[in-house]
Amino acid sequence: MIPSALLPLWLSACTGGDDSATRHPDLHQDSGGDADADADADSDADSDSDTDTDALCSENPPTTPPGDTCVTSAIACGQTIEATPAGGDSDWTGADYTAAFCFPNLDRHDYAGPERIYALDVPANTTATVTLEAPCADMDLAVVRWEQDTCPGDADPLTTCEGSDAEGDDQVSVSWDRDTRWLVVVDAKDAADEEANFRVSVACE
Repeated sequence: MIPSALLPLWLSACTGGDDSATRHPDLHQDSGGDADADADADSDADSDSDTDTDALCSENPPTTPPGDTCVTSAIACGQTIEATPAGGDSDWTGADYTAAFCFPNLDRHDYAGPERIYALDVPANTTATVTLEAPCADMDLAVVRWEQDTCPGDADPLTTCEGSDAEGDDQVSVSWDRDTRWLVVVDAKDAADEEANFRVSVACE
């Protein structure tokens, strides 16, 4: 049994409280400070995300039809576009995405409503990452290599397509060893969601 007179010294040696504080003063100080900072940062991030989602879904982006081709407009590296499928052409269906190997479409959605298509020119040996944010309705993304000024027809072979039919946001990356034109296609799984808003952006490196 340890004499009661020696107990304070023995407890101090076992816990190492005083020694630890002396060896790592920053460790003890940061522990409390970092906990508060992290909690505040996470809270702010969640709040901002909700605000962005609400704002996107309540906006009224243009629903103007495409020009002479199926392409609504061009999109460039570093650019973000907010729009809605309404007003676009209704040329692409679920069978087209499957045939071009864009994504499997295992649930066999028909994608019967209009889609928005944007022309993206990417320099040689550059990776373009296209991100689709669609919090207002379930939409999907396809990026097709197509270097002609017109849009692909039913008989035109599509040799390169990267896509995503995940629920929620979608993201794909494309690159080629020479300057290449891609078509960025945004389509809603359900035609009833054609008036829902989306945000598509491109980052290149």
